[in-house]
Amino acid sequence: MRYPPRNARDYDRSRQQRRTSPRGGSVAELLGAGLIGRVTRQGGLVAHYDARDIVAADGDAISLWPDRVGAQDLSSVADVNRPSYSASSWARGPAVEFGASAGLRSLYASGIASDEVSAVAICTSGAAATGTAIEYTGNVYNNRGFALLTNGGKRRAELGADVARSYAEGGDVITDEPVAIAMVGSRATSPDECDVWSEAGQITPSASGTVDGGGDHEAAYLYLGSRLATGANALDGMIRSVIIVESALDSASMQTLIDGMVASAGGLTLTQSAGGAAAGVSYNFDEVHDTVVTDDNGTLYDDGGPSGAYSDAEYWVTIDAPPGQQVELTIVSFEFGNPGQWYERLRIWDNNTSSGTLLGEFYGSTSAGGAFAPTAGQVLTSTAGHVFIRQDSSTTGTNDGFEITWRFV
Repeated sequence: MRYPPRNARDYDRSRQQRRTSPRGGSVAELLGAGLIGRVTRQGGLVAHYDARDIVAADGDAISLWPDRVGAQDLSSVADVNRPSYSASSWARGPAVEFGASAGLRSLYASGIASDEVSAVAICTSGAAATGTAIEYTGNVYNNRGFALLTNGGKRRAELGADVARSYAEGGDVITDEPVAIAMVGSRATSPDECDVWSEAGQITPSASGTVDGGGDHEAAYLYLGSRLATGANALDGMIRSVIIVESALDSASMQTLIDGMVASAGGLTLTQSAGGAAAGVSYNFDEVHDTVVTDDNGTLYDDGGPSGAYSDAEYWVTIDAPPGQQVELTIVSFEFGNPGQWYERLRIWDNNTSSGTLLGEFYGSTSAGGAFAPTAGQVLTSTAGHVFIRQDSSTTGTNDGFEITWRFV
């Protein structure tokens, strides 16, 4: 089941920092944002934490780490347990610094009930650390859920309860340099499946064990920096970013997600997945329905895709550019039925909701022309940094639908 990153109708521009792409930066950062957006939007994004979203001065104690998804902010329980904000200790940009006795104890509002999970943490950890928690989701009473941690300075992924845990551990000994620790886990299989990843790809484990965990994760709480609410197994290092999705990503998608996070974080070596992101993303409308898209370029098709007929359904999406940039749309093709504008139409607003100025209201076809048909190659540009697009149809389409490209300018 897909859970969209934001509800486009309720999107609040004042929370624009909580998105899945950076607000500018290097080519690597922009590339990374596109890779992240491509996977998380289709993988069931649960939470995305990035230290660049924290508003604090260097050395300040952190009481809140906002979630870019917008619903699962992390907060500390007590002043003494708060980590600190480091503006420059990371190779390039900020991070959250924990220290061995100061974990971030945070309530995760809804937990992860899915039997499948994938997660990535970009972090540092002392090479000799044992049992150091990097990122953990679980019920505090039985520790069901999943964990990303270092064990004897090695990357380790765990899935399930203390008494019935599946795990995979890498053989490489990491240092206190920035690294990626990632996992793909599924309790839906028998026995469980649990893989551990580094920034270079999937790791052949030097030690592993799988059990038939059964049931769901029963994950009610999320902790970063410390595995337990008591502060045991606390991280002696920094966390730059964390992403969690509630599905078991395939190998290509997981590598793409890691590549994106590494490119956006800096300080790690990017292992680019096959295909890259130079050509931009492409979505069928139903894949991004009711979400906010922040990929810097791509193609949007009707819900039938590039070669199928559209359905009798309604879809909408917001495309949101970084501050100082606009969204430029180009209509490549448009072949909709023409029973009247109240039956089948495409509307585009110069806004992040379905209100305000219309950039266009279209039905008919580019080939046949008509008063409400767009022309092939027609360009529409926002004035407020975002557009809201809605497809309406009350009949099953027999035409090709539409193809629209976008880029940020």
